[in-house]
Amino acid sequence: MSFSGGYVNGFGTKDSVTDNYDTSIQYSDVLNWVHGKHSTRFGFQGWRIRTTGLFNGNNGQAGSFGFGSTFSGSPETDFLLGLPTQIGAGNAGAEWEQNNNVIAGFVQDDWKLAERLTANLGLRYETHTPFVEAHNREDNWDPQTGTFELPGQNGNNNALYNSYNGYGNYQPRIGLAYRVMPKTTVRASYGLSSFMEGTGLGLRLPANPPQPVAASANYSSLAYPTTTLDQGFTPISVPAGCTIAGLQSAAPICYKGAVIFAWDKHVQPAHSNQWSLFVQHELSPSATLQLGYVGQSTKHLTDAQLLTQLVWDSPGVVSPSPYFANNKAVINQVAYIFGTFAEAHQDYHALQAQMQGRLNHGMSYQLSYSWSKCMTNSQGFWGEGGQSSGPSAWWQNSYNPEGETGACYYNVKGDFTGYLMYDLPFGRGRQFGAGMNKAADAVVGGWKLSVIPTFRGGFPLTLSSNDDHSETNSFQNRPNCIAPPHVLHKQPIGNGFYGYRWFDPASYQEPSTGYFGTCSVSSVYGPGEQNIDGSVVKTFPITERQNIEFRAEFINAFNHTILDSPSNGGIDITNPDGGTIGQVNSSEGARNIQFALKYNF
Repeated sequence: MSFSGGYVNGFGTKDSVTDNYDTSIQYSDVLNWVHGKHSTRFGFQGWRIRTTGLFNGNNGQAGSFGFGSTFSGSPETDFLLGLPTQIGAGNAGAEWEQNNNVIAGFVQDDWKLAERLTANLGLRYETHTPFVEAHNREDNWDPQTGTFELPGQNGNNNALYNSYNGYGNYQPRIGLAYRVMPKTTVRASYGLSSFMEGTGLGLRLPANPPQPVAASANYSSLAYPTTTLDQGFTPISVPAGCTIAGLQSAAPICYKGAVIFAWDKHVQPAHSNQWSLFVQHELSPSATLQLGYVGQSTKHLTDAQLLTQLVWDSPGVVSPSPYFANNKAVINQVAYIFGTFAEAHQDYHALQAQMQGRLNHGMSYQLSYSWSKCMTNSQGFWGEGGQSSGPSAWWQNSYNPEGETGACYYNVKGDFTGYLMYDLPFGRGRQFGAGMNKAADAVVGGWKLSVIPTFRGGFPLTLSSNDDHSETNSFQNRPNCIAPPHVLHKQPIGNGFYGYRWFDPASYQEPSTGYFGTCSVSSVYGPGEQNIDGSVVKTFPITERQNIEFRAEFINAFNHTILDSPSNGGIDITNPDGGTIGQVNSSEGARNIQFALKYNF
């Protein structure tokens, strides 16, 4: 039982099972050839990847009920009246196995063009074969036409989507290093790489009927739900016995309330162009300073789209989905059709500075600062927890992808990190007390200190609305932004609630009926992190080859509060200061001190 926009988060369990096992067999070889001013490498790499999955659907085995504020004004009273906004019937799941290969060959030459100029030139060919179910236990519906497809039949390959073979398979590598002055070097680079991002297991084709499937119903756009809580899951349960023949004949009973998956024929690996320019200067024989710029532009990132979403024409006016154009019998019966495409993009730019010192009088250090900006129109499937809340992989409006452009969920504007390690100059053979006796050395000699500071800004948040006000059956609903974000930082919540209110909820409200929310993706930033870890190490020599090492480590040494991500939803429509939106009531770990003894021999 889940609640959206109230004071109760939910209770119970849907007993979800998501098990997957990846087996990767890797093989490679490289031949080095040094000749004249050239050092050339020829090689190949390969991966045979086998994924075994068991997924019983987002509804789990037990199923789920969701309550919003659609019918009575609050999710708690909707629950007491037995009026759910969403229902999901579960299933037992079925095991499947998908295989694919990554095959690559490359040549790279390090060429000393002149005394002060070195070039690194290379070309890589890399191809990713499509995912194929080992026993052809999968099927697909073409998203555009809705045609039912089986592996190896009617001209279909076994993967049911095309193998990519294009310019992105040919990936250049270019690097230049030029010593401008005796202590100053300029470095530049460019490279194209590819990777197959895929999606969550729940969107893979082996989860389609006639395998056991989940069923769902969404009543958020209705004046009154057609299924009430006392009826349970019975009204929306998918009937048993639907076979491939039944699916091919488009028998409506086989689709009623089902969740099905459709992969676009042009799903392909993402192409990532990366480039950089750095100036490196030697400050001293043991210290260097580096300043530079890094950029990246990635196309064809995998994105998920809700193909059953209606088209928003104007407030209160919607049109049918343009997908499944030739198979309306299916699209009118199913609960949801989840489509997988490769149409998303991402761009990253960063200015970076780094000072590094090698061992000098017992001290080594590295201090790094980056100012960056990352923008994308797809937040992806694997959002982190803790300070960065897991973002939705779905678009608010499937037919307006650029309206989803915003900061990447892990985007941090400023980030300072580093480390410092120092061998204290006390004890036998050291700067101070070089001739002290062993008893004194056992107390004051052989100490090492290390410090790891981390200071950075917060992660962006994408806020969520309580319900689908657009009446398009949208999955990712955002509120209206009626004022600029007002960050309150650590303002106590009060009124018997613990924690902080990180940002002012009065800046947000539920959209009017027939409208999408106006808040953009990543419209407000959460708390940052100020943290210092440290350690103290003492070595007790026993013989020339044996010693005992004592170590004390201080994680979050000053016990600074590291707040987790604020709630990104839970607007109270009757009280702008109420609800859970913007609340923080958890944090990362407090100070942790641990000790260790280590015998080295």
